[in-house]
Amino acid sequence: MAQNETRSRGRPSKGADNSALKAALLDAALALFGEKGFEGASLSMIAQRAKTDTALSRYYFGSKQGLWTAAIDHLTSQLDLEITTVLQDTADTNVEKLKAVIQWFVHMSAQRPYLARILVFEGSTERTPYVAQHLIEPFYALLSALIDQAKVDGHIPKVETRTIFFMITHGGSFPMSMPKLTNAFPGGNIRGKVALERHAQSIIQLIVRDES
Repeated sequence: MAQNETRSRGRPSKGADNSALKAALLDAALALFGEKGFEGASLSMIAQRAKTDTALSRYYFGSKQGLWTAAIDHLTSQLDLEITTVLQDTADTNVEKLKAVIQWFVHMSAQRPYLARILVFEGSTERTPYVAQHLIEPFYALLSALIDQAKVDGHIPKVETRTIFFMITHGGSFPMSMPKLTNAFPGGNIRGKVALERHAQSIIQLIVRDES
């Protein structure tokens, strides 16, 4: 990594691990866009977090907008892969898949607290449509299908699907994105293993009925 820190500006050297450098920049971008928003995060700050130089971020992504778009796509790909694994590893009933997805979402949100913060920053900007279409809509399609079937099966009250979706996603993610505020109230460290699992199970128990 020291080589990256001292590399002269320009293209990566021959034989460099370009995929690792790109991933480091994308991960750093997600963290900083979550901490400071699009306007507050600069390419130099992201490069410093990734322990590389700004020229490389421009070389790979062209601009801050290009890096932001690539970072959202990078996150979406990670989440798609994880969701696929969760569904494959879960008992073949709709309600068990729904509970498994909720549990995964809560734990994933603790691992990626920047996700909820990015959604807050980008809730009303020119980048909102991209976030909605590429990041949220695929998960909404999956979760709403599970919710709708759970309604038919009698495991969820027949209320607005969108409301249930946001109860799960907002309730499941925002406490981890603001741990100081969350932990000001009884219940233990929200990012701790025990409190986090209690949080996940509480959401499941509030929303999903085990018996029809």
